[in-house]
Amino acid sequence: MTSTISAPTTTGAGKREDYHALNAELNIFGPDSTIQFDKDRAAARQFFLQKIIPATKRFDSVLDRLD
Repeated sequence: MTSTISAPTTTGAGKREDYHALNAELNIFGPDSTIQFDKDRAAARQFFLQKIIPATKRFDSVLDRLD
């Protein structure tokens, strides 16, 4: 699976799609009165895209990593 790093986007009237906003939406019931677990999964994905992947050091080879 390939993914591209994307910055938080804004849709509608200032609705943020970063991990903070998506995680907060987990506490809001969906239209069918269920918990929106898809928002939690989306928040986890955005956290990795925004924080973890950019902070991950990459190496060209195992030897470079060991050095």
